[in-house]
Amino acid sequence: MMVGKYLKSCPICGGAIKRTKSAYVVGRVVVEPELEVDMCTKCGEEFYTAEQVARAQEKAAKLGVLALQLEEERELKQIGGSLVVSIPKAMVRTLNLSPKEKVKIRLAGRGISITKAKK
Repeated sequence: MMVGKYLKSCPICGGAIKRTKSAYVVGRVVVEPELEVDMCTKCGEEFYTAEQVARAQEKAAKLGVLALQLEEERELKQIGGSLVVSIPKAMVRTLNLSPKEKVKIRLAGRGISITKAKK
């Protein structure tokens, strides 16, 4: 039996872990047909790396089957009298943003929403 790459035992039930291939599914759509995952032989729980989940969520968002659920905490920087925040690479790729592209920034409740400007 193969041993898990990252886990030795299941953090949920304590069962044995094996390395296997599995599909990453969102709803009824197969987003990634064959990912190597650690799976519990007792309860069947599958464990993905953060990188695998981020890639699959990006792909699902591009396919239109998942609203983008990427979230990151960023530190604000100051340039002159304005505050600046960088947009994470995964979000840039998912939204197909490029340098010097125009975006709209608006207040959204107690937060800020950033969207691509219409051309």
